[in-house]
Amino acid sequence: MQEINGKPQIDYPTQWEYRIIGKDKKELEEIVKEIFPQGYELKDGQASSGGKFVSIVVSAEVASEQERNELFAKLKNHPQVSMVL
Repeated sequence: MQEINGKPQIDYPTQWEYRIIGKDKKELEEIVKEIFPQGYELKDGQASSGGKFVSIVVSAEVASEQERNELFAKLKNHPQVSMVL
C-alpha cells in the first residue's frame, strides 16, 4: 500500500475487514449473510465491558473502492448495527 496525497493507494481486488458492533451476535451474523452474498470469513470480536455490545469481524474480497464503500454504507445504515469500523 502506497500513500498518495494523504490517501493510501490500495490495489484491488483486496481483502478488507469490517468490524461490526451491535447488541446481538446472531443478528449481526444474519446481517452479514444478507449483505455479503459472496464468500466471507467471520471472526469473533470482543464484548463491551458491560456486556451491552458485541462485535464481529468480517473479512471479504472487494473488487474496487466503490464496492468497499457500498458494503460499508449497507452495514452502517442497517438499523441493528450500532457502529462499523
